[in-house]
Amino acid sequence: MDHAGMNVPDLGKAIAFFQTTFGATLESDITPGAIPTAWKSAFNWRQSSELKRFVMLRLPDGTGVELFQYSGKRISHSRPHQDDDAATHIALKTQDVTSSYEAIKNAGLKTLNEPVTNADGTQWFYFLTPWGSQIELVGKVKKAH
Repeated sequence: MDHAGMNVPDLGKAIAFFQTTFGATLESDITPGAIPTAWKSAFNWRQSSELKRFVMLRLPDGTGVELFQYSGKRISHSRPHQDDDAATHIALKTQDVTSSYEAIKNAGLKTLNEPVTNADGTQWFYFLTPWGSQIELVGKVKKAH
């Protein structure tokens, strides 16, 4: 995977969150001009909305996270239901799920579950970003040597 994209209500705070929480670096920062009507239609945007700014962040493992901030009167800032069609989340790798879980809790972020271990040794848990996006952290149980 090259990158995952997500919309955020405050780009500055979202950049700081990914830099602080995951060690992300800023790769690009773009403030576009007016978006053509045809483009808005093709990508299912409200005609009254404008793309204020977007950035590409790069995580230490090379994964990209693209963040978009829009403005407009009809933009919903409520958290979507994860059982809705087309709902998404991103899953990021971690070397130590248990330590990551504790770090997320200590940072004051809302966790949705405690770490779960699947039969194949995959461990995972979900948490919410400060703006309500759902992220999964996933890794393998470390084997004793």
